[in-house]
Amino acid sequence: MSEERRPRSSRRPPPLPRDTEEENTDRGASENPIRREMARRGLKDPADEVNTDEMPGENSGVAAPEDLSSTGEALVFDEKPATDAGPTFVGTLPAAVPGDKTAIIEAAAPPEEQYPLLTIETSAGRSDVELVRDVFVIGRAPDCDVVVPDALVSRRHATLERQGEQWLVIDQQSGNGTRLNGERVTKAVLVHGDVIQVGDASITFTIPGSEEPVQAASGPKTTMLPASSGTAVGGLPALRSPRRKKFLLIATALVALIGILGIVKKLTTPPPPPPGPTPQEIAARERAELERRAQEQFEEVRRLVREDKYLEAEPLIQEVAQVFPEDRSVQDFLKTVQREAGGMKLLASAREKAAAGEYDEAIAALSRIDPESHAAEEVEAIKKECEDKKYTRQIERIKAAIEEKDCDVALTLSDEVLKTRPDDTVVSELKRMAEKKCQTKPVVAVGPKNPTPTPPPPPPPSGRLAGPALAAYREGNLEQALAQAPASGASEATIADLKKLQSLYARGLELSSNPGQTEQAAKFLSEALALDRKLGGGQGKTTEKIQSTLGKVYFVRAADSHTRKNYPEAYKYYTLALKAKPDMKPAQDRMKELETEAKNLFEAAYVFKSTQADRAIKNCKTVLQMVPPQNVHYGKCKKLLSQLEGEDGAPSGDDSGGF
Repeated sequence: MSEERRPRSSRRPPPLPRDTEEENTDRGASENPIRREMARRGLKDPADEVNTDEMPGENSGVAAPEDLSSTGEALVFDEKPATDAGPTFVGTLPAAVPGDKTAIIEAAAPPEEQYPLLTIETSAGRSDVELVRDVFVIGRAPDCDVVVPDALVSRRHATLERQGEQWLVIDQQSGNGTRLNGERVTKAVLVHGDVIQVGDASITFTIPGSEEPVQAASGPKTTMLPASSGTAVGGLPALRSPRRKKFLLIATALVALIGILGIVKKLTTPPPPPPGPTPQEIAARERAELERRAQEQFEEVRRLVREDKYLEAEPLIQEVAQVFPEDRSVQDFLKTVQREAGGMKLLASAREKAAAGEYDEAIAALSRIDPESHAAEEVEAIKKECEDKKYTRQIERIKAAIEEKDCDVALTLSDEVLKTRPDDTVVSELKRMAEKKCQTKPVVAVGPKNPTPTPPPPPPPSGRLAGPALAAYREGNLEQALAQAPASGASEATIADLKKLQSLYARGLELSSNPGQTEQAAKFLSEALALDRKLGGGQGKTTEKIQSTLGKVYFVRAADSHTRKNYPEAYKYYTLALKAKPDMKPAQDRMKELETEAKNLFEAAYVFKSTQADRAIKNCKTVLQMVPPQNVHYGKCKKLLSQLEGEDGAPSGDDSGGF
């Protein structure tokens, strides 16, 4: 289908204004592309020959500028215009209309999908990872998506999860926690530029294209037109009035003056004092400081554990566990340190007892050492040494008793050894020697046929031993006391009590070496101690033996409660141990440790009183049950507890019970 040619227009462009004609003519073809094209074709510009007296109008044959602009069309001419048609006008075609021209527009390629980016920085270097899946795991394990080979990083430390259009960072109960922009978090939404701290690694979360683009200037573009009378650049009216110019200058000066005055006022006015911190901010700061100190102590604990200094690490890890009670890594360290420190203490106690000749007590201490501790490696050697020394001492005592014709002692000691070593030929031979040597012929009394009967000894106090039986009892020789009791005038009830005491003490001593039966052992030994006061008046070596064994049983029970952080129960049994044996040094030391724990609990309660009142009340109630009333922290906790449990339920403003 042929395209219809538009008729040639008889209108010509208007002549240039008279006052600019010479100037435009002088510029020549070099500045006007239309003139350059006409010059190249050898055409002459008819505008140079136009009659200046002829103005555009109906009679001139030239369309007025208004008519040209009103048509809205571009003019189209033949390739070789007639000589009388005037100059060729090259214009811009208007926007394409249907059926006129076909515009070909290249379709833009679809944008590529962009994923969030993780920039991981460690001491070993830097790397980038794209989050191409909805779940990414960060940790020390080799099967994690992002592996951070750092001892401070847990095996599965944290995950990044996509939920809808958001990405979340979720801590997986890691040992040292996950921090987002410096704050410890368990679950938080990520935004562009967030920094995640995992151990010593710093991970920056970036969303491509999130930077704000520079916005192009809005509004119509300014068209540079030649300035004519009454029109400025861009089609705005020209400011030709001097009054308007003067008004604009005055307004600008006023605005500048107001700005200067405002700056001067701001510089000369002193800033208002900053508002004081709120109770919540104070509590948060105190908590942050407490956590910071606990982190430092935890690092010190790690160093001490590496050096096997468990006794020094024990009080530090206990304080850290008070601050981070739910941290799995801290609890693991606490369990390990308490096990190793307890084993070291029992090992030292066993050595001390063995050096003092208390072999039974040393063996009992060794039996309480945890088999998983490092101290268990030395248990067997020390236990064998104690048993050998005990056996040697028993042999010497049996021989000495035989030489002194103390048959009861020799036979009793022999029976004790044969209970544990029934096949021991040496002790069996010594027992036969004692039995043979102690056999004597009956002595016939020489004197008058009717001798004066010897008056019987005065009866002892009701239920108490007397004479040789009492002396043997107070020397700790129960067998000899039992043998001499009838001759000393003891009643059958007293002899029965003596036998019962002997059985109770033996049973209690046997159970005291078993940590799981300390309560039953304490029951037997307490009954034996009550009979001891009745039979011997609470004096002598037998009394000391019962009290010492009972005190150790109470101490073992208290130490077990102390390890489990049952401080009230530990205080109760430490007190009973000191009551049974007032000079027990280990119990005295542990009571001092309880006072330190009470101080720590009170300080924690004082910190939490504003934010966690229930926890503060619990700490104070524990303190009141683990220290005596004369302790300073007992009084402080009692006062703080009365404030927290007031009628209004709110803490009082009185801080006189503070640190």
